[in-house]
Amino acid sequence: MQDFQRAATKEFGLALLAKLEVCLKSRIQEKYLLRLMTAEDRARRACAWGMSNPNDPAPDGEMQIWDAEYREVVQEICRDFIVEFATENNIVDLHGNVDEIAATKPAFQKLADELLRDDYDAPDFPYFVWITKEPHLGFAYALNRFLSMFILTVLEKGFSAPRATLILGESIRQIVRDDPNRDCCAMRDCRGYGHHVSFASNPAVFQRFEIIVVRHGLIFPSAPYLGKRAPVKEQLVPYFIIP
Repeated sequence: MQDFQRAATKEFGLALLAKLEVCLKSRIQEKYLLRLMTAEDRARRACAWGMSNPNDPAPDGEMQIWDAEYREVVQEICRDFIVEFATENNIVDLHGNVDEIAATKPAFQKLADELLRDDYDAPDFPYFVWITKEPHLGFAYALNRFLSMFILTVLEKGFSAPRATLILGESIRQIVRDDPNRDCCAMRDCRGYGHHVSFASNPAVFQRFEIIVVRHGLIFPSAPYLGKRAPVKEQLVPYFIIP
């Protein structure tokens, strides 16, 4: 997720959060910290108490709830910003009420201008494709999950056409270099050259990408430790109950 933040904004983590809070004119923690930490705690307990079978779907469901809570917070923050932007710029309907629909696009363009790379409005600004093998975003620091979801929303809504997409439950099947005579054994051999990628859902179709960043996430131990889920240092009482 940090790679995604850096690629889109040239910032990540606390530095990006500081820029966002300046743009929003408010501290996100003051309004949403308890809500996000509750989601973090619930998901952690669910994963810690996951079944010994790594294919059991119950923890995946909890992880999706984890993502959904963050997504709702991002949407609420964006809506508050749109209302404030419309008020400050006198974007109102015929009855003098704040026109959120009319204000949405310019408000997101303002966020893009403040948060994204300087070349965000250039014709060659990249299109980002974020893919996860699981039906959720997986394990991540709370800050990275929040910021990545926020930047994804800006990339989706701050342009005349979306500049990013998130694909869940997908994986790379094959990567083929543009030049069949070029070796791809090391990063220095690939940098600056395009590659064609096929995905498991449709392996016969290849898409061209300029830059590919592969992150494997957590590599679980071969010996089960509370199943094959993320290890925890202490026992936690579970919040979720499987009927």
